Amino acid sequence: MTSYRVARGEIGYFHSERGLTGHEAFTMTSAADGSRTVRALCRMDDGDLLRDVTYTVDADWRPRHAFVQLMLAGRAAGAGWFRFGRESIAFEGVGATGEPRGALVPVSPAPAVFAPHPLVIDGWQSAAFDPAGPPRQGYHSATCSLEPNGGSAPFPALTTKVMEFVGRETIEVEAGRFDCDHFLIHPHRKDWTPLEMWVSGPDRILCRMDWAVLDSSYRLLRLG
Repeated sequence: MTSYRVARGEIGYFHSERGLTGHEAFTMTSAADGSRTVRALCRMDDGDLLRDVTYTVDADWRPRHAFVQLMLAGRAAGAGWFRFGRESIAFEGVGATGEPRGALVPVSPAPAVFAPHPLVIDGWQSAAFDPAGPPRQGYHSATCSLEPNGGSAPFPALTTKVMEFVGRETIEVEAGRFDCDHFLIHPHRKDWTPLEMWVSGPDRILCRMDWAVLDSSYRLLRLG
């Protein structure tokens, strides 16, 4: 008998005019101690961007550590390792041209979530929402890139967002029908429209996300 569960899936990236523009394949392991790890490979064909991410959270969905690596047009475009403490984020990595980069970023309070840009991990942001609280709640977030597509070389950045609970809905995507919690994430930039996402189950699987800024919809293609 194993002490962990494994789930595998794929998310498709759909542009409103260009159709399918990328894929995200992920593997999620859930351990007996409540921690979870995602390994995601994100391929954005329209920008020739490849993102490779491994990210772990504790039993309370708080960030523990992560590795992010980018390739742009067939060339290395930066990589880095993040470790999340109660008072700081430690970072070691390299920039787009291979130059070493390091930082110890103080945080107060510690970010509730880390957003390294895979869509499956965006679904985990819903863990920052307190169902006993009001329908709109602010929360602190860390990210590896402030670009809409996460295409800059990884480096710690901090933002504040607002999450809004819309309600419970059953939706249908390529992977099937899912009972979901429907949220809006209001980004840190006021000129960006909210991200609309539907998240399902105890593993907070992202079934769908729509974002007008990139004129795209992201939908779960398979889960098993």
